[in-house]
Amino acid sequence: MNLAITSHPFADWFFPQVSLRVIKLYRMAVGLMVFLTSLIWLPNVYAWFTSAGYTPAAYVQQTTVYSKLSILFFYDAPWFVYICFGLLMLSSLAVIFGKGGRFSSILMYFMFISFASRFPLVFYGGIDMLHSALFFNMLHPADSYKSWRHGGSEERSRTVPAWSIRMIQLSLCLVYFFAGAQKVRSNTWWNGTEIIDSLSTRFGAFNFYWLTQYPIVINLMTYGSWLTELSFAFLVYNKTSHRFALFLVISMHIGIGLVMNASLFSEIMLACLIAFFTPEDEARLAYLWTMYKNKLQSWYRRSRLKSA
Repeated sequence: MNLAITSHPFADWFFPQVSLRVIKLYRMAVGLMVFLTSLIWLPNVYAWFTSAGYTPAAYVQQTTVYSKLSILFFYDAPWFVYICFGLLMLSSLAVIFGKGGRFSSILMYFMFISFASRFPLVFYGGIDMLHSALFFNMLHPADSYKSWRHGGSEERSRTVPAWSIRMIQLSLCLVYFFAGAQKVRSNTWWNGTEIIDSLSTRFGAFNFYWLTQYPIVINLMTYGSWLTELSFAFLVYNKTSHRFALFLVISMHIGIGLVMNASLFSEIMLACLIAFFTPEDEARLAYLWTMYKNKLQSWYRRSRLKSA
C-alpha cells in the first residue's frame, strides 16, 4: 500500500532522506554497546539471571518497576539462561557486522530486555537509553542491516527515509530536556556544587578533593551540565548551532566517562548521538580522520628514517 505524504513542514522534517552510512554506523555502535554490556554481565550470569541466583523470578516480577517483558520470567534454569545469553552475544555480533538482517536486530532487542528486566539492579540510565535505541534500531530500512562495506564507495551517496532516526533523535531530546529540568529542581545543581558532591562519593573515579580550591571551576562544570542538557533540543536542529550543540553534549559525556564510575553510560549515550550526524558531519569527520591519519603516517615514516 502506498502512503502519500502531503507537503507539510513536519512531513518535510520527519520523512526526508538521510545518509545510509550514518544509519549503518549507528546500528554498529548500538550493537557494540550491547556486546560490551554482555561482557560486563558475563561473570555474573549465574548469580543474577538464573533460578539458583540471588533473586527468584517470582520475586523480581513482584518488585521490579521496569519492564516485565522477559523470557526468563517463564523459565530460568541455568542451562536455558546460558543459551539465551549466548544468543544475546551472537546477535549483537551479527548486528555489528551486518549479518542476519532485521532478524538479528529483533533477536538482540528481545534477548537484551529479557536480561535487563530479569535482574533490575543492572538497569540504570545508560541501559534504559540503550533499551530505547535498540527498539528504534529494529525499525530501520532493510538496506541498513547489510554489511558496512555493502555497495562500496557508491554507498556514500545513498540515502534512505529518516523517520526511524528522527524517532531516536526525539527520544534523546526528551531525555536531555527532562534530565536538565530535573537537575534545576535540586538545590545542589542550582547553587553550582553538585559536581563536587557527586565526585566525592563512590561515583568519582579519582580523588577530586583538590577541586574544592577552585569553586569557579566547580560552578562552571555544574551549570554547564544542566544548561547543555536543557538547551540541546533547541540548538541541535539549527544549522548554525548544530555542531556546537553536538560538541557540547559529546564533551560532557567524554568528561563523565573520564571522571565518573558510570559503567558504559557515556559510551552508550555517545553511540546514540550518532543519530544526529548529518551527511555534512560525516564528510567532515572523514576529512579530519584522513588528515590526521596521513599526518600520523608521515610522522611515523620520518621517525623510522631517523632511527635507521
